[in-house]
Amino acid sequence: MGDATCLEPDCKDAPTRVGQGRCPWHFWVALKTGVVRKTRHAPLLTCSLQECDKAGWSQDWCRYHYERWIRTGNPRKPAKPTLQDRFWARVDKQDGDGCWLWTGGGTPGNYGIFTQAGKTEGETYAHRVAYKWFVGPIPDGFHVDHQCHNRDPHCKLKDRCPHRRCIRPDHLDACPPATNIQRATGSTDTHCKRGHPYGAATQHGGRWRICPICQRANIDEHLKAQRAQRAESRRAVTHCPQGHDLPDGLPPTRAICATCVQERARPPAKTARREYVYNSHCKNGHEFSPENTYWPPKGPRQCRTCQRANAARYAAKVKASRA
Repeated sequence: MGDATCLEPDCKDAPTRVGQGRCPWHFWVALKTGVVRKTRHAPLLTCSLQECDKAGWSQDWCRYHYERWIRTGNPRKPAKPTLQDRFWARVDKQDGDGCWLWTGGGTPGNYGIFTQAGKTEGETYAHRVAYKWFVGPIPDGFHVDHQCHNRDPHCKLKDRCPHRRCIRPDHLDACPPATNIQRATGSTDTHCKRGHPYGAATQHGGRWRICPICQRANIDEHLKAQRAQRAESRRAVTHCPQGHDLPDGLPPTRAICATCVQERARPPAKTARREYVYNSHCKNGHEFSPENTYWPPKGPRQCRTCQRANAARYAAKVKASRA
């Protein structure tokens, strides 16, 4: 064994124990190119799967299918679920006798949503998709009503109603919007509160019917009130907000008071400078005459008589302190 060499020509390196007669380098190259496998039986040149013609790697598969088998346990790619498989994966049939509830996404109104571009013909509500698949086409403009909700008189949850999630085909019924609202509200009235009959032109606002005759009357009344308000705002005025007389016959948009304009254009009157009034006597009652007034370089004027009296008192105080 010590004199053995690699099977590859012009290579004198010793073969490895598991290299099938090749040196480490040529054995690694053979593994990468698919010439040999890391097994004891004869090498496999291609993948054993019929749809694959790649070089073999291990377990009779190519490297791609071998690694997939390691990850998932199946060398083949799992089949993509169909549209109905995806649909039924989001349905909870419970005990089978009640509602089949949609467990997928929903709207704020608690209706189930199921859609895939180009596959549901524009339908996004799960109960409408179920009706089209298992009952039949929905006429244009029709609603799909939940009969299970109509049969439950105690359900008052509105937007949290669980019946809106039901997709069971025998619980659904396609009906006109008016019929759907009548069933939801329990109303069997044929006329509005003013006596007008509900006809084909009846509109539906949310969960209530709107009488077209009453709607037109309300619009006409609103427009009439608007016209009266505009006419009231256009009537002639006789005085401006400041009380000045205005020319006769002018509407408010052109009623400009000339007196107010002149007052605004007039420059403000200058305030006269206030004259400072000096006291005629000092706090001791001496008159501020020219001879009795002293103006220092800084500060207010001073009384000379008071200055002399202060100086005499200070001199007497000093003399008394020295005695």
